[in-house]
Amino acid sequence: MSGRGAVFLRRARAVLGSTMLAAAVFLLAGAADGARLRKDGMRQMAEAAKTIDSIFNERVPFDGGAIRRAADVLAAHSGAAMATAFERPDGSSTVDWEELARDRTRFDALASELNELARLFGEAVADAESLTPDLRMRPQDGAPGGSLLGARRSQVPAGNQPAEHLFHMMLETCTRCHAAFRRAG
Repeated sequence: MSGRGAVFLRRARAVLGSTMLAAAVFLLAGAADGARLRKDGMRQMAEAAKTIDSIFNERVPFDGGAIRRAADVLAAHSGAAMATAFERPDGSSTVDWEELARDRTRFDALASELNELARLFGEAVADAESLTPDLRMRPQDGAPGGSLLGARRSQVPAGNQPAEHLFHMMLETCTRCHAAFRRAG
């Protein structure tokens, strides 16, 4: 196998390995260590989002390796790894543990959605050497009622969308999760 397929397989193995490792470490850690690991994962995700944002807003030169690493971080800390990281209350005052317990299905769905968007984003930037028009949002991607306004998700399958729009959809998913399950602290 060569080209895009080989790249996808290498990245899939790396993400699966990272996800399983993160889940195993969390399960073996005590509550305090679990909270530290969870917060560290959230910080890594925030840094990854800042990296991607800086590239798309052209505050830094395009760096294919940096954007792919950022995609890998987002994929590794979302989905099953995120669900595991929030399995049990750890005393953190920034998590609404009661709401999370009440609506666990919604939380898990948001974690899975973020993981799928991060995976699709990673595929979209897998071979990118520069910030080309096919990676950029199109005028219709931010249309009223689209995901940027949070009213509804685009009707176009996420895999058919440019990387920049997938990034905005990831940010929207993070915002919805934080609005439901995060406390000011």
